[in-house]
Amino acid sequence: MRDYRIGRLKGRFVVMWNETSGRRRYRLAADTPNEAEREARDLILRISAPEVRMTVAQIWDAYQIEMGERRLAAKLEQVGRNVLQELGHLSATQTTKDD
Repeated sequence: MRDYRIGRLKGRFVVMWNETSGRRRYRLAADTPNEAEREARDLILRISAPEVRMTVAQIWDAYQIEMGERRLAAKLEQVGRNVLQELGHLSATQTTKDD
């Protein structure tokens, strides 16, 4: 998830983050800081989500980026070589427990 911060503008909570094109700011409907945090996370996920269904490979890549330099990331890459050959082309909703 991108780096963001919650602030106040004209008595209302707002969520802000920087992009390459400049700063983005959205007004929130929340009344408390905890509500603002929840609403900000939902808003960011909704804005940054792709418009089409994500494949297992896309989700795997996004998770690897999120893992960064952690020790588990190397193991995740190794497991991905095996898993993505079989499931990488499927969308996340197409996979079942049996897969």
